[in-house]
Amino acid sequence: MVRDWTPAFAGVTINGAGVTIRPCIPWPDNSIYMNSLYQASGIVKNPTSKTLAVVYIAFVGALIAWAVDIWHLRCEGFGCTGVGVAWLGWVGLFLTGLVLGLVLRTLSSPGAFLARSTKLAFWLQVATGGTLFVLWVSRNAV
Repeated sequence: MVRDWTPAFAGVTINGAGVTIRPCIPWPDNSIYMNSLYQASGIVKNPTSKTLAVVYIAFVGALIAWAVDIWHLRCEGFGCTGVGVAWLGWVGLFLTGLVLGLVLRTLSSPGAFLARSTKLAFWLQVATGGTLFVLWVSRNAV
């Protein structure tokens, strides 16, 4: 929780970590004004972001498991259409998860452990997608 009561221009300062709202008048912590300021600045930990973080981490694990499963599929004999459709579905879910991961990274910190786990899951998802893209390009370059 930011507790800097020094006057700031219009009550807002911008630092390297984002926007910090600094009230010019010391209001009590339990006032409606302070709670709305903290919520607007993302200082209050949002229980929704905790839930989304857990869902996202599980989603990335399932996405990786599905990629391994699709990788081991065999062609059915008429141009691997089924495998292509499976990969197309995987890419759609991958992009949806990537957007969710980016949103979670911009939300307030859901907690020290979940914040680190969410960042790890995000970079694991990016690395998985990048690796599969490189493998796909190398296979089709021949």
